[in-house]
Amino acid sequence: GGILAGYIFGFCIQLLPLLSESMKWRLMLGMGLVFPILVLVNLAVLPESPRWLVMANQSEQAGQVLSDLGQTPRQVLRTVSSIEDEAALERRMQQEQQATNATRTTNAPTLGQALDCFAWTWSPGMKLAVALGFWQQITGTEAVLYYSADFLEHAGLESPTQRLLGNCFVGLCKLVPELIAMQTVDKIGRRPHMLLSAVSLMLTTFLLSLSFYFHWPPIYVVILLCAVMASFSLGLGPFTFLVASECLGLTERAWGVTVAAAVNRMTSGTVALTSVSLYEGLGSASFF
Repeated sequence: GGILAGYIFGFCIQLLPLLSESMKWRLMLGMGLVFPILVLVNLAVLPESPRWLVMANQSEQAGQVLSDLGQTPRQVLRTVSSIEDEAALERRMQQEQQATNATRTTNAPTLGQALDCFAWTWSPGMKLAVALGFWQQITGTEAVLYYSADFLEHAGLESPTQRLLGNCFVGLCKLVPELIAMQTVDKIGRRPHMLLSAVSLMLTTFLLSLSFYFHWPPIYVVILLCAVMASFSLGLGPFTFLVASECLGLTERAWGVTVAAAVNRMTSGTVALTSVSLYEGLGSASFF
């Protein structure tokens, strides 16, 4: 929603007749301060996580947070008890794992054995969470969001207003499938959404490559850019961190999601920093 709002603001500013071109882009850039300020204001009233409070032996405070969030007393009791049971089980499993690791690494002074020990401490869920964070961004959809106006210009849309309008459609096609997927993910399941998203993203990206290779009309490029973002939003976009968190145990969830997010952002930054150079070096068709 925030991305679409930014595109719409940019399009509306472009339509203002009394502003010079130099003032328009400065205003577009300055508008980026509004939402971060709103986020900072709302962070002041953000409650602590009930799960963390329970794990920190503050079950009473956790119950108060859940109550403030709208749960009934019975729901609060059930939720807190469930978290306590899961935390106790995770702690026992972690202690058993640490005991096993200590046995395996008592006589492990070499670098190779140390690396084996490090890999051993990462559960399959942890590895999957980090891999999901990486693969979500290596798809290159961040480049579509950042540089869609440039892609449209190379496709033949010379008017800045038309390119900004194309951006709005791309943002809309990113948002609407997410809203639809939110309604079906608990009925259909996470895996079908992720598979459908990956396959459709592969196909639409391939068609986008063909559109540049055969110099299709700009309207087809706009449609395919929208289709790429819609494919991403069916599963890989909204559910990557949902699946990652659900694959992690309670005691490793904070660490696992943090590492996955760090890998995700580093991959995103790498894609953003290299996209223009790759696009210019490989050409539009080969880039996609």
